[in-house]
Amino acid sequence: MSLFILGLVLFFGIHMLPFYPEYRALIIEKMDNDMVDEEGLYKLVFGVIALLGLGFAGLGKGSMEFIGLWDTPTFFRYVSVVLILVSFILMVAAYLPNNIKRYVPHPMLTGVIIWGATHLIVNGDVVSIILFGSFVVYSVVAIILINQRPDDKDIVQDTQESIPIEKDAIVLGIAVAGFLLLLWLHEALFARAIFI
Repeated sequence: MSLFILGLVLFFGIHMLPFYPEYRALIIEKMDNDMVDEEGLYKLVFGVIALLGLGFAGLGKGSMEFIGLWDTPTFFRYVSVVLILVSFILMVAAYLPNNIKRYVPHPMLTGVIIWGATHLIVNGDVVSIILFGSFVVYSVVAIILINQRPDDKDIVQDTQESIPIEKDAIVLGIAVAGFLLLLWLHEALFARAIFI
């Protein structure tokens, strides 16, 4: 349990840092080194801590007792597949030019909310509620904090201009390919089949 909680604290703790630019700037300043670019070093440290957090959370989850709180209806497992595909599309859309961002201002965080909520409902056990619920809560808080930044108003809608539809097709293609790969590997990676 302690390893699981430590992993979540590390992962979400480091992900909250960008919302406090004064502390982020202070850390980058402390990393000032003539031999290494401090911004690059910050990103490296950020990534390592985030990966360690995920690793600890995954290892901790695997060793914890399963305490089920509800049984998910079989039909929702099929609904969940559609919802996860939608979350994949949104997450890919966050990083590529497309028209989706004209209608969904925070596609990555919105995708994580859908992904987390879907997994929470499908799994229905205490550990999954903590794990996936944490992703949902973090994403909601992140959207609120981003919307409160006066300097981000213009960033959100560089996205009002129409983008060629071919760009949307690329987003859909990448998302569907990644989704199908996950369907194939899900049981091997996470010891749980999607359709059971």
